[in-house]
Amino acid sequence: MIDVFAMSSNQVLRLDDEETQPVLTALSSESARQILSVLNDQPATVSELADHTGLTPQNVSYHLNKLTDAELVIENGSRGSGANEATVYTAEKNIVLSTDDGVGQRTPFLGVLCLTIVALLIVACFHSFTNLPVELASMVIGELNLPEILF
Repeated sequence: MIDVFAMSSNQVLRLDDEETQPVLTALSSESARQILSVLNDQPATVSELADHTGLTPQNVSYHLNKLTDAELVIENGSRGSGANEATVYTAEKNIVLSTDDGVGQRTPFLGVLCLTIVALLIVACFHSFTNLPVELASMVIGELNLPEILF
């Protein structure tokens, strides 16, 4: 399984974003997801990825190209030297796919915040107009059952 929290950067993609299609295409293959899972744990070369996943080096290279095009994987240096030099690949992003525009998640919080502010203003106004001690003002407002009035 891919541990999305261990990757280096975060990006939220919505299904209607144009950047989303290459990511979905790259991750549509189980082989690509296996490769990304290995790279999420540690950087690796094509041959190391082939050993970890049981895929052929050609198949690994094919999926690495798709993952690189989708900016999910980057080339991160090389290992070895001369004829034994191999490119090292690393997982690049933490991708979160969302079907929501995010506005709906803020609405309940803002409603509660506004009601809290209104309640505090009512207590402050009631106290300033009546010059009652705060404890008495709180008792009176408690008698009025402010939550029932506001909700």
